[in-house]
Amino acid sequence: MIAGVLCLVSAYATGQDQSPTAIRNAVREYRQQHEADIVRSFAQLLALPNVASDTANITRNAEAIIKMLEQRGFHTQKLTVTGAPPVPSPTTRPLAPILASRSTNWT
Repeated sequence: MIAGVLCLVSAYATGQDQSPTAIRNAVREYRQQHEADIVRSFAQLLALPNVASDTANITRNAEAIIKMLEQRGFHTQKLTVTGAPPVPSPTTRPLAPILASRSTNWT
């Protein structure tokens, strides 16, 4: 999904058609072209044990999510609190101004 949103940025930057239909089609086309990679990445994440009391594997989950976000252009940090599992947190939202300025029906 994040990769699909990146299509929006390139369309926005190049002045291409910004209609909801054009955006939806661009995202759909990207997803179709990269479907195997998207599913593989998701399956790898789901394969990690995810039990809150298992600190080592929760840390692995957080690190995997951080890596995935950074590969997609987000700056992240791992938030930690004594006695709680780590939480990956985007520190910037590169697409927020573009997405906030649009009112798009994605159906």
